[in-house]
Amino acid sequence: MCDFGKPHHDHAFGFLVDAPEIRALVDVTRRLTAEIADTPARVEALKPAFAKLLAAEGWLPHEYASPDFTSGMGSGIGQYALYRAEDGSLTLFSLVIPAGAETPVHDHLAWGLIGVYRGRQHETIYRRLDDGSDETKAVLEVSRTHTMDTASSIRSSRHWTTSTT
Repeated sequence: MCDFGKPHHDHAFGFLVDAPEIRALVDVTRRLTAEIADTPARVEALKPAFAKLLAAEGWLPHEYASPDFTSGMGSGIGQYALYRAEDGSLTLFSLVIPAGAETPVHDHLAWGLIGVYRGRQHETIYRRLDDGSDETKAVLEVSRTHTMDTASSIRSSRHWTTSTT
């Protein structure tokens, strides 16, 4: 989970939002983690379960789907943990990007799935050109752009990105 300067419960683990749809996704994730060692293949195999979560209505409480004007990202962008494994192996969170807001360019740092529950997201994906030896900067070029909405396919990510709505 990323830390954008907003305080969170330091020792809050488990189902921070307890909904049957979230439990189902976590159960499938645990099972596939035991069955598929290759991370990109496992992430790909999780897409149907994640799509099922995103297609369901009513599992995300209003406070986890609302802008957060006190967050460190600004522009009302809010990030809310829904599930956190105590060993750090899995985090599920809701990222709320209000209309017109833009995330800073960032590296996802790990494999994961990105999907849209409501609205539309325009994403710019960058390719890193430097060797990464200077942790204070990165030389990037636009690799591609991608637009997702609730009808779009889910995509896996391990890239430098920025998102707008």
